[in-house]
Amino acid sequence: MFDWELFTIPRTFEGIHKIRQTNAAESWSRLTPRPQITMFGGDVGDVSLDYGYWAPVDNNQEGTPLVGEAFLSMENWSLSKDIICYVNSDIILMQDFVDALEVVASEFDQFLMVGQRWDIDINYPIDFDTTWELNLLVDLESRGKRHQPGGSDYFAFHRGLFKEFPPYAVGRVRWDNWVISTMVECGIPTVDVSQVTTVIHQDVRTIHEAETDEDRRYVDLYNQTKGEAAGNITDSDWVLDDNGFHKR
Repeated sequence: MFDWELFTIPRTFEGIHKIRQTNAAESWSRLTPRPQITMFGGDVGDVSLDYGYWAPVDNNQEGTPLVGEAFLSMENWSLSKDIICYVNSDIILMQDFVDALEVVASEFDQFLMVGQRWDIDINYPIDFDTTWELNLLVDLESRGKRHQPGGSDYFAFHRGLFKEFPPYAVGRVRWDNWVISTMVECGIPTVDVSQVTTVIHQDVRTIHEAETDEDRRYVDLYNQTKGEAAGNITDSDWVLDDNGFHKR
């Protein structure tokens, strides 16, 4: 077993966001080994203490949290574990995620673990009984859909990977593509674990790129630094499946 840290930047815990983010946090708290959980943001202090720690994060001019600030804080925080994982706040993780992380972390001195998600509408509090994973997998088989292999809703890595981070904002476009393309360019083993994990996003809506001025600004920032590099999951150089590791 290993020690690891999970961090996220939630929305305010209200309405449907409260339901989905609580579902996600409950799933993380049931993983073995249980991660140390840190929630960044100004509106989650009381809720975060139910699961772990709270930490502040700077915002951009629109008031959206800067995701890179959270990454760099985790890198520099003395309490951080050796293995760190960012997860979007409405993402449900199952035990197979930890199993994959343990395999990847034991194979590579440094790495970036990424993967596709499954989309399914969940607008109710999940009953986290002893069969919750099985029940959700059955529901996923009938109603779920595999999301396209664009950006990733999570990133796991050994501490010390991130030294700098452009001023991208959480929940906006292109920051996850920047992470993938940068690590591939730097020769960091980037491992796609889509085939051995079931990572669940509790919403099936399609998000269109550059639908706001804020998004368009981040598209421009990406294009200025990365040009035509897609930074998609399929650009990762390693795949983990049931038979082990394979180079793409």
